[in-house]
Amino acid sequence: TPFAVGGSGFHAGETVRITVRGAVASSRKAKASAAGRISARFPGLRVDDCGPGFLIITATGDMGSRAQLRRMPPACGIDPGRAS
Repeated sequence: TPFAVGGSGFHAGETVRITVRGAVASSRKAKASAAGRISARFPGLRVDDCGPGFLIITATGDMGSRAQLRRMPPACGIDPGRAS
């Protein structure tokens, strides 16, 4: 399944550039719906839940709207209940 991003709170009809940065960077443009919602798929991008590094997703609209998500990778392979 391709990596997908969705969001809301943008101006109706606003053109939004969505950028995903991590081990690689990719961007797409989406037009906000009348309700201010956007979505974009990144078919060549794979995000491993236990992969190294971080993930930053930014969405910047041409009418001034902005959103950003920063995701640190979870601690995989470690059972926190058993750590000492």
